[in-house]
Amino acid sequence: MSLGQGAKTITDKLLFAYDMNSKQSFKGKPTTNFIADAGRDCAAEYSGSSYPFVSQNITSQVQAVWSSSNNTFAMQFEGYREYVDGGSGGGADGYPVMYIYFTDWSWSTTINRTGYEWSHVGKTFTMPDPTGKSVFFAIYHMNSTNRGKSHARNFQIEHGNIVTPFVNGTRSNTQAVVDWKGGNTITASSLTYASNNTFSFNGSSNYIQAPSPLPDRYNWTIEFVAKQNAYVGGQVVLCPSSAGIDQSIRFNSSGQLYAIFTRIADNNSFAVTASGASSVGEWAHYVVQRTPSNVRIYRNGVLEADSTQTGISAEWSGTWNIGQRGNSTGWLNGQIAIMRAYDKMLSANEVKINFNAIRGRFGI
Repeated sequence: MSLGQGAKTITDKLLFAYDMNSKQSFKGKPTTNFIADAGRDCAAEYSGSSYPFVSQNITSQVQAVWSSSNNTFAMQFEGYREYVDGGSGGGADGYPVMYIYFTDWSWSTTINRTGYEWSHVGKTFTMPDPTGKSVFFAIYHMNSTNRGKSHARNFQIEHGNIVTPFVNGTRSNTQAVVDWKGGNTITASSLTYASNNTFSFNGSSNYIQAPSPLPDRYNWTIEFVAKQNAYVGGQVVLCPSSAGIDQSIRFNSSGQLYAIFTRIADNNSFAVTASGASSVGEWAHYVVQRTPSNVRIYRNGVLEADSTQTGISAEWSGTWNIGQRGNSTGWLNGQIAIMRAYDKMLSANEVKINFNAIRGRFGI
């Protein structure tokens, strides 16, 4: 079976999955579209040949978030210019222009679309102090004497220094990262987002709260694709104090992945460490598995650890976190682009299938 589009991926007994580079899974940084918040249906197509043909008062939305130290915003829309037979084919055919402006015209900024097919345009900008000003959004036909109509849809204004994927309202931290399999709620807690619409873990406060429960006590597989920004040690998956057992998958200070199971009552631990480490900044594919008797770790499709466990047994239960350490040190500094949890042991061949499905994308 396959998961989403692209190369074949194992989905049998898949409990949970996300993929940072899939629009099906990563919806974008949590944000509020000011225009939608002010009452406009931003996904609807608006067309016109006048000056302007759609507008919205966003004064309260802007003034609620603006500060002198946090005055960056983003604007975007999709649009096209309508070709008119007999026109100049570029000179006399009107085109849509998106304006954000103070109504006294002491300040404004714009973006436009001059193509003849739907296309997206966006940018970030800084805004001067809007105190005492009325702030408006508008789409103009440029200019009103030109032929044809301008067309616009999916327009968005938001606070921040990233043009994020369109949302016709508000995207919360439980809507940013979505379970690719479906049916589970994921909470993205203060992730660090980039302008290319990816996210990372900053090594101090970023994490994802994943669905509960994880797979059963034994015969589970945790699979992920990650890179470390530094060899500082870093949590990948933590299930704290489950039935008196801390269960953790993390990197050590040498960049090796290891799994550790600790019984809190007597601090008795069992740990398995991969034999190799990927370089800082290098993507790698990892698989961690637990049977009733063994813990196994694969890196880039190759088995690097297979150890008989002793003395520790517990179920995964309760909440589990991705990227978070249970104390002030050991938070992940890097990226986890793909995360999957299976309620089964992937065979060595299935591990290889999943690795081959992603290796080209990450240059592994």
